[in-house]
Amino acid sequence: MSIDLNSWELIAMGYRGDMDDRWDRLFADLEGAVPLLDEDEIPDLVEAERVGVQLADRLAGAIGRAVDLATSSGSRLTGTLREAGSDWIAVVHHRPRGLHRSDPPDFGPTAA
Repeated sequence: MSIDLNSWELIAMGYRGDMDDRWDRLFADLEGAVPLLDEDEIPDLVEAERVGVQLADRLAGAIGRAVDLATSSGSRLTGTLREAGSDWIAVVHHRPRGLHRSDPPDFGPTAA
């Protein structure tokens, strides 16, 4: 049995043509199903998404990493983030190596 390559090429081209048409129809359906957004709506949608994300979810990717956080009172907190909950965080503070100056301990009044 001999195979005519020209016949195979025509079959393949016909099949490819059907697939192209199917893809075109699929993408046309998808474009019709997805509503187009007005550029003025995008900031509102981003803010709505941001409000829905909990603190623990925002910080999940930073667990085990060094963080430098600023609190609403203006304090700074640096260290390694260990855990994060819905309204709390656990940060391990690391002191740099070497000598540190500190105030002397207060032992109270001394007897003279």
